[in-house]
Amino acid sequence: MRHSRPVLSTPRRTSLGPGRVTSYQNPNSSEQPFSQFYEYRKLPQQLLCSSDNLVRTWRRISLEYAHDDELPSGHTDEVRTPNALVERFLKAYTEPGDKVIDVFAGYGTTLKVADRLDRVPYGLEFEFDRAAHVREEISTPDHVRQGDVLELDPSWFPACDCCFTSPPFMERTDDRNPFRNYSGESTYEDYLDDVETAFARLDSVLAPGGHVVVDVANMKYEGRVTPLAWDVAERLSNVFRFDGETVVTWEGDGSPDEREGRFGYGYDHSYCLVFTKDSD
Repeated sequence: MRHSRPVLSTPRRTSLGPGRVTSYQNPNSSEQPFSQFYEYRKLPQQLLCSSDNLVRTWRRISLEYAHDDELPSGHTDEVRTPNALVERFLKAYTEPGDKVIDVFAGYGTTLKVADRLDRVPYGLEFEFDRAAHVREEISTPDHVRQGDVLELDPSWFPACDCCFTSPPFMERTDDRNPFRNYSGESTYEDYLDDVETAFARLDSVLAPGGHVVVDVANMKYEGRVTPLAWDVAERLSNVFRFDGETVVTWEGDGSPDEREGRFGYGYDHSYCLVFTKDSD
């Protein structure tokens, strides 16, 4: 997974060691808590966290912002999901031998972590050079496909047990197309349509009962908030059952919220949104 532009359901297993559990709201942040936001927007009741479908592993975790490997020359400024976050969720929602897919594979963090944990990795990446890089990094290079997630065909991959991914981000005032590596034009509403389409395509290669974990953040630019995490949660809930969210804070240097400029996240935390494909 990568973001070229930002410098911005019950788990199968929960024995992951202690996670710091606190409230959803950061006391130093003006951002609305997740559940309050959806109550305010009066979205369908199934979007709200209930005792039956709340993510019970953690509500909030704090991890070191670090990566286990270097990016290729010329790509060192790219923002990637840290390995520790992927590992924590894959251990929670998969077992050895399970098939794990990332449909925004980027530089292959999800696939490399899955490979190391004895899961079977599969990936889809829009950019040729990134797809080629990932093939060199895992033990099953033929499981990586270069292609457009908006055109994903069920024949491309077997039924997978879990998807951990992070779509390309967009803030509301931008007019570039994140699904074309920020070339061409788009609007925020068109982008959200593409997000929903992408995960509807993912649904065709996700096994019944499979989990989807989406790493995403709200964004603040020039004092204006783009509630990206909330909007993505709403759109994906049209495809999968929403189980809840984990608030993720980062320790150490280099996290996206410390970066300046248009595509800094603007907050000291991000989210992992968890969904389940209902069994047939």
